[in-house]
Amino acid sequence: MPFDRSAGSRSGQTGGVQLIDPPNHSLVRVVTGDIRQLTGRQEFVASVPVNLVYVADLDRMSEASAEDKALYSAADAGFIAQNVYLYCVSAGYPAGHVE
Repeated sequence: MPFDRSAGSRSGQTGGVQLIDPPNHSLVRVVTGDIRQLTGRQEFVASVPVNLVYVADLDRMSEASAEDKALYSAADAGFIAQNVYLYCVSAGYPAGHVE
């Protein structure tokens, strides 16, 4: 994905927050406006071209304990972020992580 565009502008949407809709291979806008500064504590977050936020639906892990839900969701987010980071670096895109 070229970094002169956000994921939103590639799909005809600009700014705001979009959720991935896998069955339709599309993004669905759920929030308008620029909220990048709210998604991290580090200053650079407010100016990055793309900011991916990973979330977990803990209700889908109905048989797991609260402790396991936290562990599994953190591990899964880490695996996803690592794969995205490795792809970006291998494709020559700048990449980093936010704490």
